[in-house]
Amino acid sequence: MMNTIDNTAQAPKCLGECKGTTEECFHSSKSIQHLHNNNKKWREDLVKRDASLFDRLSEGQHPPYLWIGCSDSRVPAEEITGLDPGEMFCHRNVANLVVTNDINVLSVVQYAVETLKVKDIIVCGHYGCGGVKAAMDNKCVGILDTWLRTVRDVHRNHKEELDAFPTDEARYRRTVELNVKQQCLNIFKMNVVQHRLGRPDQPNIHGLVYDIHTGGLKELKVDYCGYFTKLVGTDSLHAFPDGEETMSLAHRRRNVILDLAEGLEKEPGMIRTRYMARMLKRESDLFSPGEVDEAIETIKAQMKDPQSSFMNIKDLIAYFAPMKPKATASWEAVEAVKEIQTLAWFATCEYLILPLDSYQVPALPSSSFNIDNMGDDRGASKHDHSSCIDHDPHSLQHLFENNRKWRDDVLQRDPEFFERTAKAQSPRYLWIGCSDSRVPAEEITGLNPGEMFVHRNVANLVVSNDINSLSVVQFSVEKLKVKDIIVCGHYGCGGVTAALKNAQIGLLDNWLRNIRDVCRTHKDELSQYTTDEERERRLVELNIQEQCLNIFKINMVQRRLGLYGSPRIHGMVYDIRSGILKELEVDYHGYIAKHMGVFRLHSFRDGKLPTTKPEFQRNMILNLVDDHEEEPGTVSVRYISRMLKRESELFSEEEVDTAIKAIQGQAKTSGSPFVEVNALVSYFAGEEAKA
Repeated sequence: MMNTIDNTAQAPKCLGECKGTTEECFHSSKSIQHLHNNNKKWREDLVKRDASLFDRLSEGQHPPYLWIGCSDSRVPAEEITGLDPGEMFCHRNVANLVVTNDINVLSVVQYAVETLKVKDIIVCGHYGCGGVKAAMDNKCVGILDTWLRTVRDVHRNHKEELDAFPTDEARYRRTVELNVKQQCLNIFKMNVVQHRLGRPDQPNIHGLVYDIHTGGLKELKVDYCGYFTKLVGTDSLHAFPDGEETMSLAHRRRNVILDLAEGLEKEPGMIRTRYMARMLKRESDLFSPGEVDEAIETIKAQMKDPQSSFMNIKDLIAYFAPMKPKATASWEAVEAVKEIQTLAWFATCEYLILPLDSYQVPALPSSSFNIDNMGDDRGASKHDHSSCIDHDPHSLQHLFENNRKWRDDVLQRDPEFFERTAKAQSPRYLWIGCSDSRVPAEEITGLNPGEMFVHRNVANLVVSNDINSLSVVQFSVEKLKVKDIIVCGHYGCGGVTAALKNAQIGLLDNWLRNIRDVCRTHKDELSQYTTDEERERRLVELNIQEQCLNIFKINMVQRRLGLYGSPRIHGMVYDIRSGILKELEVDYHGYIAKHMGVFRLHSFRDGKLPTTKPEFQRNMILNLVDDHEEEPGTVSVRYISRMLKRESELFSEEEVDTAIKAIQGQAKTSGSPFVEVNALVSYFAGEEAKA
């Protein structure tokens, strides 16, 4: 039997063999020591306020909200909404996109809707979004180009409206809003969301925008009903067979029956009784087992052949969703119905204009559909929602109240905070963590808005062909030049547990296959643990280490690691039961030695990780002269001087000029247009260069 994994915090371990002085060491974990200190203080403060909080959180998560927001370090979801750990499942990516073929975000939505049964889905963008600006400026930004194509599609579809704005700033702000609305519609079209919209536990979809200049949140109007009318023949809005959003119990039942029977009719209008009984009983929100049995018994008794294995779909609908008796009505009745629906937006009313014609008035949309684009950044609504039915009209109201309180507190401590952070973001850290509502990144690390770029998905994965997470890594490494990348998992991860138990959970299966690969690789080690809990905890740690290595192998990370020594990559695990963060050791040196011939770890020329400034300077010089040698062993002075001066993190302009002058003086080649590469390397590296 192996020892049980220690639950207590461990001192951070250096992830590389440090050489040289402290200033020269580019791989010291001291860079995240204050995160551990912040975590300790945060944990102690929470325990003082609520001694049983972590015990409750460890029992499971039941968040009412799913947040899909931007990775921007200035938009920390839990802080700006004032929600506590356990209240909001979270996914963050560049420009808060929901792309229909992106398994990363689709897995998050599936887990949130089907497993957690969240009540509200929030898409939140923000003014000053770098992703939106890059898309509109149409700059070539590598992998991000493909990811931001979704924003460019929004720009194209609304080009006439956007061109009417007099300034670029106004166009950027409007595009942010239009992008939020489009992502709301993308969620609305998703199969898993459509399937729940006609049920009692349907999630409400809200579009929010955050103003980094003021710290305020506001809600946007999204026209879902208009979307029905326009695109019901284009997009498969299969939960609404008539192309109308009908929300009464009878219509919900009718929609579910039609949805379950679609494509499974043995004869026109006939469905197998055994299949339908089994499927309806699974829909416990709408049908009780007793009701289903009674309905089938009643329908069978009225059939010519009660012993038949099939039943008529129309008979089943008539039993569960009977139409109201027809009666005459006048235009006054029409106006009365409209008045009812003004007060009760989800009411579905049937009435007659002529004795023989029946009409359905589609229900008006929910409060989130009818919010105007208000100037009030607190999100206060102009409408009175007090009479709404089938929907909690105030489901986001306390978020706006929390946001106002948070904003006031920030301004009281630092009146210039929002004005300062709105200019640009310069985060030191990239956090790749789980979407779990109990692991709020900024809170458990004690970091302020602007200090940490964030990506969160199910089980904190970094998949080599996932453009979502790769776009986040590219933006943070190449654009923001973060110094530290943190992969943080947590014990009690539902994604890891599902992967280990090989549970069949639809689309999410494909996403979790990456964890099953970790299981396969470490099968012998995991089999030595005697309990499921021990295996799950160890798999959480192994998964974190594997994701660190996946980041380590990414081309853009490799290049910066070999040339600058950053970003440093840290693996961390969070214990929900105690609130403690601890760091895991990841053997990058061993990985290089073992897999140099398999993966192109091209930045490490000698098969080892550079750790001192001279080594990084040497690598940079050799990298720059690749394919630029004028003659064997020499390079153009003009070219190498210009390129080295651009690398201000490693070379100063004065250093470069002094080096070239000294080398040419020693070789008695002053004024020559060329300089020897080996001599240049030796000057900066302080050692003889290898051939």
